Amino acid sequence: MQGHSVGLSIVYRLFLIVACFPLLLPATPVAPAAASVSAQTARIQKLIDALARLKTAKFIRNGSVHGVAEAVSHMHRKWQWKRKQIKTAEDFIRIVGTGSSMTGKPYQIEFADGRRINSADWFRQQLKKLSR
Repeated sequence: MQGHSVGLSIVYRLFLIVACFPLLLPATPVAPAAASVSAQTARIQKLIDALARLKTAKFIRNGSVHGVAEAVSHMHRKWQWKRKQIKTAEDFIRIVGTGSSMTGKPYQIEFADGRRINSADWFRQQLKKLSR
């Protein structure tokens, strides 16, 4: 009988250790992860905002010319669609801002002076400006 109560005592002690162990851990590791996600979301939104400021530019997608407002709307929709794959602003550029998921054709931005740039290159330039 006495051996049985010792066994329960050990089991009970193990239970207490396992049950209470999470309470001993600091709560801070979750906060940086949340802050990181929030910071990346803000960076992505800043990239889209920069695109929206290109009032006179045109956005070329799959050979069709679109206005900046339509390009911004498209970026938002595609970001929402691919959100689970996107953790960073770099992911956003690679997955959303580079080109068509359907045709593989790169997106381009055409400026008022006729200059064209692949949107991925333009987004990377903007990201470098944000990092300064």
